[in-house]
Amino acid sequence: MLMAIVRFDLRQHFRAISTYIYFLLLGAIGFLLMVTAAGAFQSAAVAMGGGKVLVNSPYGLAEFISLLSYFGMLVISAITGRAAFQDFDYQMHSFFFTAPISKTAYLGGRFLASMVILVAIFSSIAIGLALGTVMPFIDKVRVGPNHFAAYAQPYLVMVIPNMLIMGALFFSMAALSRRILPVYMTSVILLIGYMIAMSISNKLEDKFIAALLDPFGQIAMGRVTEY
Repeated sequence: MLMAIVRFDLRQHFRAISTYIYFLLLGAIGFLLMVTAAGAFQSAAVAMGGGKVLVNSPYGLAEFISLLSYFGMLVISAITGRAAFQDFDYQMHSFFFTAPISKTAYLGGRFLASMVILVAIFSSIAIGLALGTVMPFIDKVRVGPNHFAAYAQPYLVMVIPNMLIMGALFFSMAALSRRILPVYMTSVILLIGYMIAMSISNKLEDKFIAALLDPFGQIAMGRVTEY
């Protein structure tokens, strides 16, 4: 039953135009970020590692992918919140609650499908970055050879774990409150709060504590790659 719900939800996601909009938007931002960092525009510059590393180095890619995934928190809230709220929105919850479906299958199927589609959507960041490295109008001196592992590792250690935690938070909030507005508000508050916390934690003298306080791992990555 759980996999049946997963397949049903995935079909719904792939039919929704918003899925492709999110995919293209994140991919386009990744593409623009990469070509800008690679010197495509004389009037704009993006530097990772003080400009001393290749833009598609493992460090540079980890910075780019993690940065864009943080701003993709609004997409996570939209997908996971909607997955838990849609039955209440369409007045279909009574039908599902009286059907012979276990709570684990119902909630687990909805959540698992949302995670699968989010991984598919967020993969566009890496695709956009990779496409940016092969454009003919960039400065080839700033670009090195592409390696699949350099694109995959940030997803395994930062993007997907954060996606699971944030997705579970938004999904639970929508399921318990049966409203979508608190989910969107929470995502915006978390995003703004995280930006404020980053600026405060960067001023802490004890970088180890600052790294522990960072819920997304950005400061921790900076600490282990410093110098």
